Amino acid sequence: MTLACTHLAPVLALTAVLAVEGNAAAERTASAAMETISLIQVVAATLRDNSDLRQAGAEVERARGSLLAAAAPFDSALGLLAGGSQAYQFTAPPEPQTSYAVRQLSLAASWSRRLRNGLTIGPEVTATKTTIDVAQPIEFTEASVRLKLSAPLLRDFGGAISAAPEQAARAGHAAASMDEQHARAQVVLQSAVAYWDYLAAERRLEVSRASEARAQRTAELTAALVQGDERTRADLTQAEAHLASRRALRIATEQGLLAAWQQLAIAMGMRPLPLGVLPRAATDFPGGELTTAWVAGSSWVEQTTARRSDLAAAQRRVAAAEALLQAARNEQLPGLDLELSAGYSGQRRGAGLQRLDDPFYRDIPGVDATVQLRLELPLERTGARGRLAESAAAREREHLARAEIERRIRVAVPIAIESLKSSRHALAESERAVQLFQQSVDHENRRFQAGSSTLLSVIQAEELLTGALLDEIEGQRAFAVGVASLRFETSTIFPDSFGQEGASNTNASVALRLTSLP
Repeated sequence: MTLACTHLAPVLALTAVLAVEGNAAAERTASAAMETISLIQVVAATLRDNSDLRQAGAEVERARGSLLAAAAPFDSALGLLAGGSQAYQFTAPPEPQTSYAVRQLSLAASWSRRLRNGLTIGPEVTATKTTIDVAQPIEFTEASVRLKLSAPLLRDFGGAISAAPEQAARAGHAAASMDEQHARAQVVLQSAVAYWDYLAAERRLEVSRASEARAQRTAELTAALVQGDERTRADLTQAEAHLASRRALRIATEQGLLAAWQQLAIAMGMRPLPLGVLPRAATDFPGGELTTAWVAGSSWVEQTTARRSDLAAAQRRVAAAEALLQAARNEQLPGLDLELSAGYSGQRRGAGLQRLDDPFYRDIPGVDATVQLRLELPLERTGARGRLAESAAAREREHLARAEIERRIRVAVPIAIESLKSSRHALAESERAVQLFQQSVDHENRRFQAGSSTLLSVIQAEELLTGALLDEIEGQRAFAVGVASLRFETSTIFPDSFGQEGASNTNASVALRLTSLP
């Protein structure tokens, strides 16, 4: 046993080492997989893991359950009955008082269903075998087949009341599905904006590092000039102060990058990653060369109102409220129902269970029929009046909600178009300012080295260049956000109207749409 353990120990040690190395390799693979992150990856992760989208999907399932529950009144029911009884009867005067037993065996089957037009239909089949225990026993079997039909003529005519909850639930389920489609567009927009914010924070960090490097070179050059008695120590102090301010800017932008990554990770719904190694953004800003020459006419607004899923969901909720309001109005009417019953009965005398089915097809005397009108006149109608007031207020609320959504769309679409045009022009001016300020910095550095310019002029030129670079990044971000926002407002983020998944609706196509104009 000791020898076996001695040989087993190296094997266990090697297994442990391999396991550790395997875990380390897996961590390196996961880290390498997140060295960069693209807009396509952001879209895919958002549609897969975003918690708001999951909640919207759960709401669709809840609405589907409500729809199934609302259809319960129209479920058919099958009833089966089997029973037996024994009773004693006495002879009537003036016959001598005596008694005899009456035994019965009954079988019955019925089926009933309420239709969505308010009709209720129910066939019924019964068979009863009776035995009268007298001196000469008497046995006979009775059977009947009937079809019952009930039709509302006033209150629930056409199923106005009984079918209204299901109609409202069906409209609610459709509205929930459209809300989910709108939520898809919303979370993709939020993730796209968070991605552009992250890319902008990354670019700001690059600018701040470059600014710090320029300040470092200026401080080193100034120190060399001070040692050569070509500059005063006051210039060195100013250069070092400028370097310290650039370091502070770089630290602040590093914090801003962490905050931007936090917002992007939250928007995607991804799990936490080590903050020491943040992935680099792989998708660049959309270029300002995208043309915005097209004019925002009324056709864009009309197309958007026909395409937006949130507006369609609001319209479905209006339809649901209308159905419930009509049902509440019909509750004010008297109840007048027409009840019809038709069938036949048969009787067969004789003993034996084999004769139980004979009356169904032997010696049938004729057809039985019954017609009834049942009238119900409600007096106070307190509950019906309350439900009518509640339904009317709910219908008005849904109408106002739909009108508000449409109003916002008609306002937001033209503003999104004009904002995109303005951001494009601002981006062009920012790019031109960067070119000019870069020339100014180069010029001031040459003059400073030649002794014909002051350190303050160099610092001011570098500050202006840094500001222009940051303005350019903000312009790029604003233009990218404007493109994505326009896609959202015009409901063109997804290839089809409401963002359903299809063969052509890939994450790449969605990412492409977020960086291109409609």
